Amino acid sequence: MDELIQAIHTTPIIDNHAHPLLKPSAISKYPLLTITTEAHGPAIEATKSSLSHIRAVNQLSKVLKCEVTWDAVEKAVQAEREKNGLDWEKRCFEGIETLLVDDGLDGGDEVFDYGWHDHLVESPCKRIVRIEKVAENIIQDILESGKITGPEVLPEHVQKKAMSIPQAIQAVQNIFFHTSNKLYNLDLQLKLLPSPRLLDTSTQDLQHFKTFLAEHPEVKHIRLQYEDYTATSRLRVIPVKKALQVLTDNKALEVGITKASLGLLQNDTLAPGVTATGEYKLRAVLSTLRLGPGQGFASAQAEFYELDGTPAVLCPRSILRRTIKKAAAENLTFLLGFEIEIVFLSRHPTDYQPETLTHAAAHVWSSARALDVPRMIHMLSEINEILSEAGIDLEQWHPEGATGQYEFVLPPLTPLEAVDTLLHAREIIVAVAASHGLRATLHPKPFASKCGTAAHIHLSITSSIGEDKTVYEAFYQGILQNLNQITAFTYSHAVSYDRVKDGFWAGGRWICWGTQNRETPLRKIGGSHWEIKCVDGLANMYLAVAAILAAGTEGVIGGKGLQFGDCDVDPAELDEEGRKGFGITEMIHGSLEGALRGLGEGGSSVREGVRKWLGDEVVDRYVAVKTAELEMMGSMRGVLEKWRWIVERY
Repeated sequence: MDELIQAIHTTPIIDNHAHPLLKPSAISKYPLLTITTEAHGPAIEATKSSLSHIRAVNQLSKVLKCEVTWDAVEKAVQAEREKNGLDWEKRCFEGIETLLVDDGLDGGDEVFDYGWHDHLVESPCKRIVRIEKVAENIIQDILESGKITGPEVLPEHVQKKAMSIPQAIQAVQNIFFHTSNKLYNLDLQLKLLPSPRLLDTSTQDLQHFKTFLAEHPEVKHIRLQYEDYTATSRLRVIPVKKALQVLTDNKALEVGITKASLGLLQNDTLAPGVTATGEYKLRAVLSTLRLGPGQGFASAQAEFYELDGTPAVLCPRSILRRTIKKAAAENLTFLLGFEIEIVFLSRHPTDYQPETLTHAAAHVWSSARALDVPRMIHMLSEINEILSEAGIDLEQWHPEGATGQYEFVLPPLTPLEAVDTLLHAREIIVAVAASHGLRATLHPKPFASKCGTAAHIHLSITSSIGEDKTVYEAFYQGILQNLNQITAFTYSHAVSYDRVKDGFWAGGRWICWGTQNRETPLRKIGGSHWEIKCVDGLANMYLAVAAILAAGTEGVIGGKGLQFGDCDVDPAELDEEGRKGFGITEMIHGSLEGALRGLGEGGSSVREGVRKWLGDEVVDRYVAVKTAELEMMGSMRGVLEKWRWIVERY
């Protein structure tokens, strides 16, 4: 949803029915109160109790930095008018591309000529004949029909799955810009605005929060969730009453949190070089607010900010957001769809330790017998229902190959929303399983002789150039040539490499691709729609997706086509000459230590790809945390201890 909100606030507006401004000599004849009412004479004083007037006072007082009273606003406006130049007028017209001026109303010498307004906007203004009455009748007919759609209702349509975010963004740009541009033959080029200065996010957050609570009055607690560099899900919980109080005071919903939070291991020890000094603000992104995972709770993903209000460089979600923005500058936008593979384990009746799911002897891939156990079908149905209540509608779900393993397929979404949705869906699945006395785990290889557990990503390029073969092949070439650095983020744990086996439909170990080949790390499905198979659930998915998109975008910038052939066999079954025929020469690192060394050394290709985009500070912190994690895991006594440790945390 962030991308839609960003589009609403960065698309310039063509004001297709404006009236000319008053000249300074005429301003005193018309009271400022008329900006929110059409009343005249004594009746105009009644507007001070109207909603439009109260909102105007609140908004203008913030812009003018004055007291929240009408008298203070009037004095501040007058002070701006008395200044030399047109700074105040230009500020009022920020974000307006051009004006189509209807000067057919009374005004005469009291108003500026329509051409004078060119000083205030980006493109020359145009004059239109007076069509106000005709337009009024047409608009009234449309309103009565219930067919009108505006930016204020687009997020609601997206949440109801009536339209996708790319479709909603296109609607915004049509409403604000393209329709008038085409209708009046203005021949203007759409140039997106920078993030607006005047955007009052706290007001938006409050409105969104109140709407959410009105729909879900049972919610009493808000979870502010984030993922650290070990992919540990962490949170702060804020009671709804406190959240409302904060937002009503026009403040962001945020809490102070130590800067060490992005340098902790799973046991709360600090990675080398990380200290306990300094503080971030952990701020809720309320556009991500969803029901769950438990009764009475709602959850929002959160981002880290410095105390001066700037995004923290090390914040995983902000890193992905910045990467998406950079890719968009290259005319690349994306849809992502995640597959959640997860294994359900029973709990031992006496010591509560996790163990292989009971009553699951007939469980195999896509087997109907896996659903014969009433306990399982009830739990799985409940998972689907609660996900749907949270606005997450599954594409499908089915039993997977390992005992107790299931796959839940999420819908395609824009990258940030896709990761946000993935994390929330997992929390719901884990919570429902726990309520049924089971443990749900993302362990990449819970059973040595069974298929592992992945987190496959379906990726497609949705911008206009996306289906150009030279573009998407350059994109996936960028991923392939940087795959040994990307896997430091996608295969992010020592145990991840237990899953990287040939012959298990796990994407194999050889760096290559193939059309509908499930034994290659990248599987081409059709056009720009490919599947990234070399990912598991222990990855911090914000960082993993950022690394993937960064490498791919760098490939497009470099313009190099695919250097690999379309591998139509299991590359592990080929001899050296056979692999060379497909351009296959390199294997994925066999351990996290190897992947981190490659990422830490930062060869030329990495400097131009993953490290360049994510930044040295981010990569160095990640390497430090994961290296310390490896040392901690190495100190554990045995295989069973490590297995239980991972299962209980992921």
